Amino acid sequence: MQVTRQQHLQDKGIASQVISSDVVSILSENVQASIKLTNRVLLSRYLNPDQISSLALLSHKSESLELHRSVLSTQMNKAQRVILLSYITQNLETLDEAIAMQ
Repeated sequence: MQVTRQQHLQDKGIASQVISSDVVSILSENVQASIKLTNRVLLSRYLNPDQISSLALLSHKSESLELHRSVLSTQMNKAQRVILLSYITQNLETLDEAIAMQ
C-alpha cells in the first residue's frame, strides 16, 4: 500500500502534536517538582537558618531560571505558557525574598 504525501504529512503532524504534548507534560512536572523542592528548602531554612545557605537558594533560583528558559523556548499554546511561567515567576519571587532576608 502506497502512502500519499498528504497522509505522511498528517501522520507527521499528529506525531509532532503528541511529542509536543509530552514535552509540555514533562515541563509541567519539572515545574511542580521545582516548586516542591524550593518549599522544602525554605521550610528547612526557616526551621534552621544555619543549615541552608544562600548559595543553596541561588542554586534553586538558577534551576528555576533554566525552567523559565525552557518554557519560553518550547512550542505550546499561550495558556499553557502563561500558567507555567506564572508558577515559575512566583517561585523566583519567593526565592528572592528568602535571599534578601539574610
